[in-house]
Amino acid sequence: MPGMSLKDAYETVTQVAAPTANEGLKKERAILVLWFLRHVYGIDDLEAYEFVCDGDNDQGVDGLFLEDADPDEGTFTLHVFQSEYPATPKNVGVGKIKEMIGTLEHFKSAPAIKKLLSKKLEPELKQLITRFGLLDKAVAGKLSVRGVSVTAGKLSDDARELVATTNANDGGQVLTAYDVFDLAPIVQAFKSPTTVKGTVEVKTDAKYRFVLSTPQSRIAVCAVPGSEIVKWPGINDRTLFDLNVRRELPRNRVRHALNRAIRRVADHPNFLAYHNGLTVVLCPPFREAVWANT
Repeated sequence: MPGMSLKDAYETVTQVAAPTANEGLKKERAILVLWFLRHVYGIDDLEAYEFVCDGDNDQGVDGLFLEDADPDEGTFTLHVFQSEYPATPKNVGVGKIKEMIGTLEHFKSAPAIKKLLSKKLEPELKQLITRFGLLDKAVAGKLSVRGVSVTAGKLSDDARELVATTNANDGGQVLTAYDVFDLAPIVQAFKSPTTVKGTVEVKTDAKYRFVLSTPQSRIAVCAVPGSEIVKWPGINDRTLFDLNVRRELPRNRVRHALNRAIRRVADHPNFLAYHNGLTVVLCPPFREAVWANT
């Protein structure tokens, strides 16, 4: 939300994670994870409860969610959530990310999981580890781990840099961090859904597009790189989907299929033959340069 202050962003997030909205949970950070699972991960309202850890002996784990195995790889992805809910709006430094990285070590190998289970754990956490069969999956080499840090504070530049460095060193998206400025627009989108206003420059080669003009409109069928689409306004904060009743696509078979399509780089040139496309409705005014032959 452009121009939003830290105080305003924090107050927006408190509307969904305040003690008055606890729904039986004791800690604000657990309430924030519950909301996050529902509205960012797209998990059913009642089912989301099952993945929240709301105790003191949680070893830094505020939630666990096991994503079904990818059919191509047979590997399950464990999402480990760590949440922070400061009493006042404030900056959150690199220490929070280091804590998240340390928490992930509990799940990266079978010996680490065994050691974790030997400790005094909150019942919710122990039950989830057992229910997901994490130890057996780790022994079989079928478990990958992803960390998700969620905070109602503002992540410092150093903290975000550590997230980027960690992902670069591990060769994948192993750590994701959301701060109050990431969460506030999503909260606002649910409270007051609206359309997205912005300027989009569609970059597409002339030989891969067909433009049809009618008295009332102009229609273009064209190939646009996915790397360009993800930069469009409303994608990152999900406000583009405000009026879509389905919101976030759950981590199900359909999502796995989409992820596989993205990973199969060799098939990218044939994407148009495999997929029925994406319908985008743009409202005037248009800039003619968008349709110029390039």
